[in-house]
Amino acid sequence: MDTVNDYLLWYAKDKSQVKYHQLFLERSEETMSSVYNWIELPDGTTRRLSEKELEGVVDLPEGKRFMTSMLHSQSGGESTSFPFAYEGHTYKPKGFFWKTTEDGLSRLAKADRLTRVGNTLMYKRYADDHPVVSVTNFWADTVQSTFAAPKVFVVQTATKSFSDVFS
Repeated sequence: MDTVNDYLLWYAKDKSQVKYHQLFLERSEETMSSVYNWIELPDGTTRRLSEKELEGVVDLPEGKRFMTSMLHSQSGGESTSFPFAYEGHTYKPKGFFWKTTEDGLSRLAKADRLTRVGNTLMYKRYADDHPVVSVTNFWADTVQSTFAAPKVFVVQTATKSFSDVFS
């Protein structure tokens, strides 16, 4: 597949005088629905959100949205290979290692950042932890299909502008 890109190059006479401020965008609803599809209810219980809740057919319950992340890695050593007891179950990633030490897992447990998914111990990554994403050099939302846009001129560029993206 061919890729077409535009690049913006900028230069400075004195690199030490350059000021750069990273730009951020709020996390999209699409990401929230597809990735942050778990909820921690006010009583501390956790569950997956239903399709109807994710689609907006049914109101979301009060609580904190989160995604689950793996706590095991393919590489590690003695300090990351151990059984870990949590809420009456003992977990040990078979053929894997933990991504942290036993002390690290204990701190995650005390911070209520662990949850069980099936027979696997997972990390809870709340949507509020990082509510924004950095703007990168790929802007997929600025291009409108040339077939979808009505033609006004013989040579016409996309109608969405930089200010539309950041307003």
